[in-house]
Amino acid sequence: LVEFAFGLARKRYFRLSEILPIAWKQLKFRVSGSENAKDVAHGRAQALEFVKGRSVDELIELCEDIVEASLARRAYPGTTQLAEMHLAAGQQVWLVSATPVQIGQALAARLGFTGALGTVAEAEDGVFTGRLVGDPMAEARASTPDPGLSPGFAVADIDEVRFDTALRGYRMDQVDDVLDLLQA
Repeated sequence: LVEFAFGLARKRYFRLSEILPIAWKQLKFRVSGSENAKDVAHGRAQALEFVKGRSVDELIELCEDIVEASLARRAYPGTTQLAEMHLAAGQQVWLVSATPVQIGQALAARLGFTGALGTVAEAEDGVFTGRLVGDPMAEARASTPDPGLSPGFAVADIDEVRFDTALRGYRMDQVDDVLDLLQA
């Protein structure tokens, strides 16, 4: 998200003074190794306020530009090589992240992955509402024993997958179960 915010600042979507608090929170996280729940909630609210009323197509285009300008070159070579090996073997490779799904999809497309799962911001008539579909940073819960992907799935079914969430993203046991199904 920080790289996305800096990318938006480079495109003059907001002022440097508005991004400095985000950078400070990221620095605190990097130094301490732990997140502050209030910082996370405030950052999420800022991000949703930013996209509220904006076109989904506009954000997709911005995400593609930011991926090209900075994120694609930051991908770890070992990770991309491993993904390429899986793809060459005929397996699917999915990027799974708590970042906005548009960033994940742009990066996955750029890297040649099968697709991406991520945080979904609600949209009506092609415009963001400023709300999330679900809460990606909610306390861990076990409400979804089956994230929604069954044997015999089609690639389009991936859009229906929903993972339970934990403080720092998705429950990995559920992600692993889906990856096992995708691999089969």
